[in-house]
Amino acid sequence: MRKLLSGVDTSLLEHANEILSYDKRFSRCSFDLDIQGQVAHVTGTVSHNDDQFMIRKALSRLKGIYAIWDMITVNGQSPPVIFDIGCGNQKQYSNFIGIDRFPCDGVDIVADLERPLPVRDDAADHVFAIHVLEHIHHLIELMNELHRIIKLNGVLHLMVPRAQSDNAVGDPTHVRFFNKKTVAFFCRQAARINPFKPLCVSEDNATIYADLTPVKNGQPLLDEKEFAYYFE
Repeated sequence: MRKLLSGVDTSLLEHANEILSYDKRFSRCSFDLDIQGQVAHVTGTVSHNDDQFMIRKALSRLKGIYAIWDMITVNGQSPPVIFDIGCGNQKQYSNFIGIDRFPCDGVDIVADLERPLPVRDDAADHVFAIHVLEHIHHLIELMNELHRIIKLNGVLHLMVPRAQSDNAVGDPTHVRFFNKKTVAFFCRQAARINPFKPLCVSEDNATIYADLTPVKNGQPLLDEKEFAYYFE
């Protein structure tokens, strides 16, 4: 059942639709937009990967949007393959492929996130890691695994508690703390790091949000000006 929009979500949705309607480039795209908890949910079909990137970029520039969860199908391609890691029995969407350590409703692949994932290279169009990374001891190794399984131009969608929040310190099963600089660490070239590039990074009082795409096949990292835009 569709949740009722908050006043903020309703205003953001009206603003986003107005902006998109003025941009003639979007007239060739067929997609639906919803906003829940200041996260943009996009479904539909576009003609090219460039159109998908254009939608992501336009929404990420809208003040008040924390993240863009797009499940867009590019015309002529198979529907996106989407993994939800650490999902427990509450996947974000029922058609996602749930991965968790313990078998339960919603878990399609039983696997320890602290070990190599039983997923082939470049298998995923999207990976959702929603309030799971704060429980991971070997974070660098898991991030490298996610880099491995996500396709070129695919997206890792993550949400973690903000270090200064009660949510971060109130759960004794959390083994690490996050702020935007933690995300920035994975967007630089460094030893043992397979880097990502940010599409959207934001925070509220309780949560850090980030949409990241893996840097692959000789793609450039962010330049210093772009890096400062997202992280300074």
